[in-house]
Amino acid sequence: MRRSLSILLAVALVGCAEQLPTSPASTATPSMIVPQALKANLSSTSSVWSRQITGETGSGALYAFFVPANWNGDVVYYAHGIVDAALPIALPTGDGFPDVRDALGARGYAVAYSSFAENGWAVKDGVESTHKLRGLFNDKVGRPERSFLMGTSMGGLVAQSIAEKHKKQYDGTLAMCAPLGGAIEEVNYIANVRVLFDAMYPGVIPGDVLHVPAGIDLNTQVLGPAQAAVMANPTGLGIIARIGQTPLAGADGTELATSLLYAIAYDVRGIDDFLGRTHGHSMFDNSATVYAAAAPGLLPDAVVDAVNAGAGRFTATKDALRYLDRYYVPDGELDIPTLTLHTTRDPLVPFFHEASFAKLVSHEHDSRQLLQRSFDRYGHCAFSTTEMVDAFQDLARWAKTGLKPAA
Repeated sequence: MRRSLSILLAVALVGCAEQLPTSPASTATPSMIVPQALKANLSSTSSVWSRQITGETGSGALYAFFVPANWNGDVVYYAHGIVDAALPIALPTGDGFPDVRDALGARGYAVAYSSFAENGWAVKDGVESTHKLRGLFNDKVGRPERSFLMGTSMGGLVAQSIAEKHKKQYDGTLAMCAPLGGAIEEVNYIANVRVLFDAMYPGVIPGDVLHVPAGIDLNTQVLGPAQAAVMANPTGLGIIARIGQTPLAGADGTELATSLLYAIAYDVRGIDDFLGRTHGHSMFDNSATVYAAAAPGLLPDAVVDAVNAGAGRFTATKDALRYLDRYYVPDGELDIPTLTLHTTRDPLVPFFHEASFAKLVSHEHDSRQLLQRSFDRYGHCAFSTTEMVDAFQDLARWAKTGLKPAA
């Protein structure tokens, strides 16, 4: 089986459209998997803030409130992206958020956020910790006129979950680079990439999608060998990118290879955290998956057949899938203005999440409350401060006037 697959790999992509890697993708660990410049001390030197309040909740979550001298009465509750489960709890300074925070303060908005009480796929705790800020802010600062939710990556899913679970308590949501198609779609994408990598490059990475050896070094035992294998035989990368279940983001070979490394790193660093939340039960199921080309004619039938024959197979348990559904798959019922931002070539949270979310919302007939904006570029959460602040201001005007902004 492996031998026939390797023979097919050698000839499958003659005349392929995209360039194969001409230079090594970076072996630096993807930014969403390792420390994002996290610090416990988050005080700002910006002159816009008249009050900076920090504290800790009974659950162990840290929080910070920033109130400008010219406070307009509105507050933004921000939820941060995923943080490596092995890191200590700390207030976030990643995602480019400190600059956004200070820019919002200069425009009169108060800002509040939490570290959450735990790291990793902390959607459940993120929802509880972020929503808890509402009562704390009312007590320590005062009751705001309007309350907005903002989040990046996993934090965008947290924000959307809060908006759906606590209807009418918030006035608008800005979700950026978020897996709004839901946790199951995101896990399936990451897991399928790992499964197909192992099929294309058997034995390169220790373990498998659900089993990571203890003490494994991400750079020397995973990313380095994976990069070397792709550079030596880029045909396998091209096949993975052409399978519908693993649509690697990229306009050229280097971007595709980088996206592959992102997914592999996410699996290796994150799978134990997920399994810890599901009592060790598998949340990934490809036992009946038929891998297929993303579009007719992209791959020879014989190659697709070999991929299906060579892919490792795994079965999920119902309780583990229920966990992912609860934390979180959006229900699509939008009661407040909701604006999303996404890059078209996101290596970690694929752009297909936007179409999935739009379908959920359309099914609930709430599309009038949804505005989606995309940026034709590569990168996860690769937005400028201006783009994020402009999007928020459009959201705030929408909430205030009822007039939906232009796309």
